[in-house]
Amino acid sequence: MGIFKRLKFIINNERFNNFVNKNWQGYCLTVISFICLRSNTEISFYLFLYTSGFIFANVFYNSKWNWLRKLTIAPLFSTAAIIVLCALFDLLHIPIGVWCIYVIWIGSFIAINIFPVKIRLEELRVFRNYRFELAIFAIFLIALSARVIPMVNETAPILHDPVAHAAWAKDIIESGRVESFYSPGLHFIIAMGSLTTNVGLARNTLMITQFFNALISAAGCIFIAEYFNRKGWALVASVFFAVGTQPAAFYTAAGKNSLIFASAFLYLTWTVFSADIKKIPKIILCNLMLLTTILSHYPAAFICFLGISVKFILSKKNKNWFYKYITVAFILGLLWGSIKLPYQIEHMRTAEITKVSSEKTSLDEIFSKKTVSTEVMMVVNSLSDNNLFTNFNYAGFLKQLSIVLLLLFGFRERKYYFIPLLLLINYITIRLGIIFRDYNPLFIVTSTQQISNFLISHFIISFPLSLLLFDIAENKNKKHHILNGVFVIFSIINGALRITKSYTEHQTQLNVVEQGDLDAFKWMSENIGKDNKFLINARANESKKVTFATDSGLWVTIYTDFETSAPFEDGFSEEVYENTMLFLQFAEDTSNCDIRDSIIKKGFTYYFQGSHSAFAPPLPVNDEDFNLVYDNGSASIYKIVPCCN
Repeated sequence: MGIFKRLKFIINNERFNNFVNKNWQGYCLTVISFICLRSNTEISFYLFLYTSGFIFANVFYNSKWNWLRKLTIAPLFSTAAIIVLCALFDLLHIPIGVWCIYVIWIGSFIAINIFPVKIRLEELRVFRNYRFELAIFAIFLIALSARVIPMVNETAPILHDPVAHAAWAKDIIESGRVESFYSPGLHFIIAMGSLTTNVGLARNTLMITQFFNALISAAGCIFIAEYFNRKGWALVASVFFAVGTQPAAFYTAAGKNSLIFASAFLYLTWTVFSADIKKIPKIILCNLMLLTTILSHYPAAFICFLGISVKFILSKKNKNWFYKYITVAFILGLLWGSIKLPYQIEHMRTAEITKVSSEKTSLDEIFSKKTVSTEVMMVVNSLSDNNLFTNFNYAGFLKQLSIVLLLLFGFRERKYYFIPLLLLINYITIRLGIIFRDYNPLFIVTSTQQISNFLISHFIISFPLSLLLFDIAENKNKKHHILNGVFVIFSIINGALRITKSYTEHQTQLNVVEQGDLDAFKWMSENIGKDNKFLINARANESKKVTFATDSGLWVTIYTDFETSAPFEDGFSEEVYENTMLFLQFAEDTSNCDIRDSIIKKGFTYYFQGSHSAFAPPLPVNDEDFNLVYDNGSASIYKIVPCCN
């Protein structure tokens, strides 16, 4: 039989036709995702996360969720697969590269042959069956638009923490290993985004952060809907996440990119633990999501574990299976932590060297009888004084009312105790965690709990509002529902406009990278030898003994291969601190030959001055001590003139 006859026979075969008819949508998704990987455009990376993520979500929630709900949070499934795969390869000493994301694509292709994808767009005509999912998706799009529109023409994020994340992603790309950070989830995604598109590390750090910031609203919403089966509460909570002050301010005021990134996985992990799916798939998915949270931000993983513990306490079912939901994730998480411990020890060592000896605290001192008893008494006194209920502003009143209502609802269904019990345990662990205030690797967990109250408080505040808007108004007339709808829509739009305005203002005030800086980065890469180093404008935080650059010199190490005097990812090191102290002395007297020669001896032969100094004035330059080698009217590069002996 000839090849064409054989092909014709196969095509006309009934079994083959049935197979194709059953899987054609999945094949279309894999083709689209492959095209996305090859197109190199910025949006193509996010489309890949959606298409491949939808296939993975379909594996676990095939018939449990409709296709629109799976699509809404599909990127979390594909992102989790990328993170765990990259971490696994690193543990096995297999170099991480662009091929990792193609492994994910192959996995999605295999999955559709086992779990066919079924998308029925005509079902949207039955609006009642999809109105909740449409509302989630609409709120997510509003949240995303509010965060992305101000960033359309921006090339880099504001503040300093994003520089470190971009630097660590760059290290992964260049070395194929994780050698400088212990929670690299975000860095894996930034690296994969940069390897598969023509978008730079800085831009990817900026936009990936905004994308997952908005996605928190969908993840939190679905958790409430799944666990409490209250769609009205879920939607109101989603609005708080989408247009509330937090988590949006984590970008504008704190630079907490990894925490933002991990928060969505925290909620999805809680959702999976509440899922009514088969045990084996549930065990796999629970461990996958918990491990993803650990790899993305271990302090957030601690909060996630508190929530899991509360669910364990409240569960009436056989709890033997519960341990299987977390065991693999904890073992791999501990293995990862132990392997990456040398980095953490070195980070602690270099940070401690820059502190005066009187500030150092040993673990023996931390766990002294006096310290522990003091902190325990503070917890007892705080609870007895009702410090949890002393905020009598509008939000405080809603919190108090909500906790009372949740406790009352808990008499009927104990799952409503989840939020009050989690709030209480979180509060107690914060107070006890203050014991570790001088031991950074542990205290960072407590500090994360302190700044992440929104993870719980948005649920608390939104509960009484949802009762008012949906439950109490359930039997009201059509006009009442219309007024409620107008109120909700107005609140969403008003909040979105406020976030857009805030993002625009902060980006204008604090952004240090302009086109002139990018041109300067390109020029130095093409015209200056790689063995040269750059002195950049910097300042030091004396209380924390940390240094930070004050203009676009902050991003030199990301856009080029040059070393600088104050890379933020090494801001706690003794060497960088010494460099910054030397720079500050030089700024006071650029004609001082001893200081200038010391700077040149360290290899800093050039000085870079960015277009916009957002945090401190630049170094004063003159023709005697500096030779101008490049200037574009915005950014400048000078050769530091050695003193004549």
